[in-house]
Amino acid sequence: MDEPPDQESLEGTIERIVFQNADRGFTVARLRTDAALVTAVGLLPGVSPGNRVKLLGRFIENPRYGEQFEVRSFSPAIPTDLAGLERYLGSGAFPGIGPVLAHRIVEQLGEESFAVLEDDLERLAAVPGLGVRRAMELANGWRGAKGQRDLLLFLQAHGLSAAISQRLVRHLGPRALDRLREEPHRIAQGVPGIGFRLADRIALALGTSPGAPSRVDAAIVHVLAEATAAGHVYAPEAFLGEALDRLGVPGDAVADALARLEGEERVTVERGEAGLRIFPAPLHAAEVESASLVCSLALGDPPGQPLDGPEALAVVEESALVRLSPGQLEALTAAIREKVLVVTGGPGTGKTTLVRALLRLWELRGVRPLLGAPTGRAAKRLAEATGHAAQTLHRLLEWSPSLGDFARGPDRPLEAEAVLVDEASMIDLPLLHRLLLALPRQAQLVLVGDADQLPSVGPGAVLRDLLDSGRVQSTRLTEVFRQSGRSLITAAAHQIRAGLEPAPGAPGDDFLFVEREDPDEAARAICELVAHELPARHGLSPREDVQVLTPMHRGAAGTRALNEALQRVLNPDGPELRLGERLLRQGDRVMQLRNDYERDVFNGDVGRVLRVDAPGGRLWVELDGRELEVDRDELDDLALAYACSVHKAQGSEYPAVVLALLDQHQPMLQRNLLYTAVTRARKLAVIVGSRRALGRAVANARQGDRFSWLAERLRSCSR
Repeated sequence: MDEPPDQESLEGTIERIVFQNADRGFTVARLRTDAALVTAVGLLPGVSPGNRVKLLGRFIENPRYGEQFEVRSFSPAIPTDLAGLERYLGSGAFPGIGPVLAHRIVEQLGEESFAVLEDDLERLAAVPGLGVRRAMELANGWRGAKGQRDLLLFLQAHGLSAAISQRLVRHLGPRALDRLREEPHRIAQGVPGIGFRLADRIALALGTSPGAPSRVDAAIVHVLAEATAAGHVYAPEAFLGEALDRLGVPGDAVADALARLEGEERVTVERGEAGLRIFPAPLHAAEVESASLVCSLALGDPPGQPLDGPEALAVVEESALVRLSPGQLEALTAAIREKVLVVTGGPGTGKTTLVRALLRLWELRGVRPLLGAPTGRAAKRLAEATGHAAQTLHRLLEWSPSLGDFARGPDRPLEAEAVLVDEASMIDLPLLHRLLLALPRQAQLVLVGDADQLPSVGPGAVLRDLLDSGRVQSTRLTEVFRQSGRSLITAAAHQIRAGLEPAPGAPGDDFLFVEREDPDEAARAICELVAHELPARHGLSPREDVQVLTPMHRGAAGTRALNEALQRVLNPDGPELRLGERLLRQGDRVMQLRNDYERDVFNGDVGRVLRVDAPGGRLWVELDGRELEVDRDELDDLALAYACSVHKAQGSEYPAVVLALLDQHQPMLQRNLLYTAVTRARKLAVIVGSRRALGRAVANARQGDRFSWLAERLRSCSR
């Protein structure tokens, strides 16, 4: 095949690896060609010194390192003649085989060398000085290299990268292509980092028909997984059908596939008046059992010594040194008689004061409480506000990394007579299910949250469903107390919740709207605000006190571009570590992107880079008060956090919030997202963007509707 006009090919032997990322395959290598020693950079996964390779790419001039060959694709260069075979075998690519032994193999086996290496271990082992062990290693290495070459050529012919083929070979072995031909969807999706769409491209390239049962089954499971990632618990029949149609799945193949998957207990299908509801089987079980557990938990009286009537409320007020509003008194009265209670309310409506009163009530009744929250930041705020220990729900339920499961459950319930969970809007269905399983049957459960915030990242709309069901006692706090009602942040939040555009504010106010229509101008205004204006006007630390929020990751006013711009302004110099296009520098504000239970750090934890060891490819970060070492292969777990998405900010509060809100954010312009962003600010909230985007967000009251059947199941509970 001819190379494209802007590319050229090189063939040679890898002499030295300068740098290689084991997971991504990005490599800097020295390649010995017949003419020169060349520095090759790009995706060369799995290559090592001694490997002979063919590269396709182009020469570039790196301003720092000089001339380099930028690799676009590569394949192992398997020789086709005896002279090439001798060079290849003696190149160091095969352990224990040097030039002398390579010459002896080719000399003794002659033209049959290729066939013997492929499939005649006995003759290969008979070569003097080779032996059975080294012959086996050589044969396996030869077949592996040939299998990788065949797979590379096949995948690259269909537009798939060398990194993908290397990953497949690493997990599937030298017969990767043969195994893929047998069951392409199942085999490919079993390899980490390869999902349905990539597996489907491979399968279709291998000749799998669009209506093949294995493909239809995999497509249904994929659509359900995508629905779950979007927050849905099930997929309605029409929703599933439209998604499968976009994937080219024949409609007449779906019914049989659903029957197969249901028989394998991978999906559960319910039939309703509006058609089928198709659940991933684990989520269906979690929803059904959660409804049953809530209904059974609600039966009976709350634990502890009897304490009832107005006198009891007066005792609580007096001992807690608070004066409760009518709404708070109503919630406290419900807590005296109900075993399951939901308390919701906006900012400044006294939820924290009520929690303190509840703790005093439990103390007077002799009840042992446990306090929890979905995130570490929310748990820390809860502990600080109440003076009572609080933990993340994962810690409360004792997540075990070694078991991959919670230690607390029906056989080992929580040691408490009351459990209070703050920021309940963030609880997804699987977590609710595990919490309910771990609650003692006599315990009381109180969920506190703001129903107008964004729903959980995970599947379900737990807080909304509990409130909508009418089966659970609930109280909404409405009276605003914060700063005696004078806070413009609080006023703006309540205006947004009511569907009204907030007043724009003025310099010096704690809520301000800065109009910028153009995304690039908005990004520049945000950098100026964070770096100069807010520190000068309000005495804020730009790195510690100000959090930039944005609805989306892409675009000039998305998290990626804003983080890069803010890094240039706030932390332009110092020791740094680069991974591809990503750059982390000493002093940078960073966020953890993955739960790491062994090191006790969680998705969303924010900290800063303390030190950088660039030659060693590692750095040290402070997260939640702990110093952690992060090596190069773990850097994908960290991201710059000068700017983050509104979803990532759930459960957190910051001294100051600057929100980007522009027309380009149209897919995410929703009232609950805007409301959530503004309520993250304690002292100052600034919106930078267009009035049109602000108006659209306020007007869009759709809560990102989720397919969930929990409310209906709760309604059907027998009382």
